[in-house]
Amino acid sequence: MSGEIVGGWEYVIAVYVISALVYAGYAYSVLRRDNASRSLSKETKS
Repeated sequence: MSGEIVGGWEYVIAVYVISALVYAGYAYSVLRRDNASRSLSKETKS
């Protein structure tokens, strides 16, 4: 045994893709909530 792991890149790529989707979804929700709160604060100031 040489201690070298052979293969497994499919799992690494899958985890990166899933992580990117989760981060993109979170960023989208944060931006959407930020825009909603900004428009709400504009309505209350007027």
